[in-house]
Amino acid sequence: MNFGLGAKIERYVMWKGLSAFLLTTVTLTAIVWMTQALRQIDLVTAKGQTLQLFLVISSLAIPSLVVVLAPIALLIAILYTMNTLHQESELVIIAAAGGSPKRVTRPLLWLSLFVALLTAFLSIYVAPAGLKQLRGHVTQVRADLISSIMIPGAFTDVDSGLMVHIKERSVDGFLGGILISDTRNPEISFRYLADRGALVETGPSTYLVMQNGNIVRREKAENSSSIIEFESYAFDLSQFRERTTNAGYRTKERGTMELLGDLLSPDAEENSKRSELGAELHSRFVAPLYAFSFAMVAMLFMASPQTTRSGQGIAILSATAVAVAIRGVGFAAESLAESSAVGVVPLYAIPIGATIICLILLWQNVRLDFAQRVADRLADVFEKLVASRRAAKADREAFNG
Repeated sequence: MNFGLGAKIERYVMWKGLSAFLLTTVTLTAIVWMTQALRQIDLVTAKGQTLQLFLVISSLAIPSLVVVLAPIALLIAILYTMNTLHQESELVIIAAAGGSPKRVTRPLLWLSLFVALLTAFLSIYVAPAGLKQLRGHVTQVRADLISSIMIPGAFTDVDSGLMVHIKERSVDGFLGGILISDTRNPEISFRYLADRGALVETGPSTYLVMQNGNIVRREKAENSSSIIEFESYAFDLSQFRERTTNAGYRTKERGTMELLGDLLSPDAEENSKRSELGAELHSRFVAPLYAFSFAMVAMLFMASPQTTRSGQGIAILSATAVAVAIRGVGFAAESLAESSAVGVVPLYAIPIGATIICLILLWQNVRLDFAQRVADRLADVFEKLVASRRAAKADREAFNG
């Protein structure tokens, strides 16, 4: 094949695969992002925050979504590209002209390298930083008691079993129609009712000072209630501010260098915690490898020319099934690595082994059409059964006639 024509074919395949990958990635990320963003709506709206803060909080999780979705988008993009080439009979023409399937697979290999590098950068650096900032914003929103309590007409859950309701708020900062329901103690519950009040901050402490009200104290065991009237009462909110402002970062929300430093430090944490940190660290390094695995699987099943549409469909289903199986076993290996250091070996062996096997078969132009052969054999058996039933029916009609 002419070298210039071969270069044009590679650029054409590269552009088709890259555009399909970008479109698929954006589409999948947008769909999953919307489902994830709905979880933050109640948090932001209940705390009286702005739409801008909601968009910032929800968008910080996008890099971690792309880490998972990018290999899947690459698989879909390669299957789409190869299937399009099949439908237009371009692979058949290239093969008839003496061209090798490598002329088509080479630009897709470069595309898989690009996706792997992108996934590595996001997995190791960007995604943990985004999740850490997300945790910080969520903690800050939950700690912003003033914004949450100052919403007139809203019933705000400050803590589990503690609800605050403000009827109105004046321009000078005073609150009117205050109701506090405290059911944190299962044996004794309190209801605080006050005509007016205000939030007062004294140093690190925050108080809700209520005036002209009463306290309804009820003991469930004795089924009795008592009412205490007051002219002024200060309800301490400092404990909830201190509880929510301390952001406890999970393993996925910690930086890669931070995890590595904890594992290498002489005063490292207990073995169970070390296994969890190590599993998270290795999973970040393994994530880009699945881009190569999915690309190899797609090209292995789709690179050879298919002469029928049923052959294309079976090849797509076979590639998808193999990719799902590889990723499923990979998830199982990640769970094993969290409990034992032995699980780190299959964590790397699964994507690397799958990539090497597919690459060898692809480079030797091995055609995996066993699924098509099975389908053809089943079709032949079905046709024979139909033909035999028709013949038996014809014999019965001839005998009765």
